[in-house]
Amino acid sequence: AAMRAVLLCLVLAPTVLDAKKEKAAKVKPIITTDLVYGTLELFYDVYGEARGYLTEKAAPVISPLLESASANLPKDPIGELCAKAGVKKAVVMGQLNEAQGRLLHVKSLAAAQSAKAYEPLNAMAHTAISAFERAMPKYAGLIPKALGDFVVFLVYFLAVSYVLLRVASGILRTVFGILRKIVCCVCCCCGCRCCRRKGGAAKPPAKGSKPTANGKTAAPTASNSKSAEKKKGKH
Repeated sequence: AAMRAVLLCLVLAPTVLDAKKEKAAKVKPIITTDLVYGTLELFYDVYGEARGYLTEKAAPVISPLLESASANLPKDPIGELCAKAGVKKAVVMGQLNEAQGRLLHVKSLAAAQSAKAYEPLNAMAHTAISAFERAMPKYAGLIPKALGDFVVFLVYFLAVSYVLLRVASGILRTVFGILRKIVCCVCCCCGCRCCRRKGGAAKPPAKGSKPTANGKTAAPTASNSKSAEKKKGKH
C-alpha cells in the first residue's frame, strides 16, 4: 500500500507542477475599466436609493401641491402661451421638431467621428502594451489590451508614482535635516555658520574711545568730545 501511494504521488506530481506553472503564468490585471464602471454603478444605486427615500417621505407634502398646480393649469399650456405671444402653435412645434432632428444628426456625426478616432488610438495602445510585454514577459497580461483599460492603468500608475515620490521626498528632507543638525553640532568648533554665536564679530571701536583691559571699549569722555569739536571747528 505504501509503494502504491508513493507511485501515485510520483505520477501525479508532474500534473500538479504543470497546473501551478499555468497559474503562475497567468497574471491578473492590476486595474481595469471594471473598477470605474463598478464605482459608477455604486453611485447610481446610492442615488436611486436616496431619491426613492426622499420621494417617499416628501410625497404627502408634494402630491397635494402638484394636484392643485395641475388643476389651475390650462388644458393646452403651449397653445395658451403661443396665443398670448401671437405665434401659431404649429410653427413652434415644427421648429422644435426640426431642432430635435438636427440634434440627433449631430449626435450621429459625433458617434461616427469618435469611432474613427477610437480605432487608431486603440491600435496604438495595443502596440504599446505588446512592446511592454515583450520587454517584460513576466508581466504579460498585466494590462488588458484595450484603450480604456490602458488609460485607466496609466492614470493609476501616475497617481501611485506621484504619491510615492511625495512620501520619498518628505522622508529624504527629514533625514537630511537631521544629518545637517548632527553635522553642525559636531563641527561647531570649526566655526560652522549655523553654530556661530549670536553676538557675531566685535564692532570696531568708536572714535575717541579707548580700549580697556578686558578688550571692551570705554565710552568717550567729555574732554575727548570737546577736543574733537574744537578740531571740527578749526577745519
